[in-house]
Amino acid sequence: IKILNHGQFGEVSLYSDKAFKNKEYAVKTIKKTSTKKLIINEIINEINILAKLDHPNIVKIYEYFVA
Repeated sequence: IKILNHGQFGEVSLYSDKAFKNKEYAVKTIKKTSTKKLIINEIINEINILAKLDHPNIVKIYEYFVA
């Protein structure tokens, strides 16, 4: 729908999922070209930790992929 914010490594955009009654999601896109391999590993580690958590004050990871 629109870009919410952008930073050094990528941006956060607002998306609407029409398959789920237009439910809105924030999607964070990180550019691999602007990050070092060590940082990519730290990001994947953070994703794995967040995916295991379920709390109303912590962002929920629904899915991720590396392309």
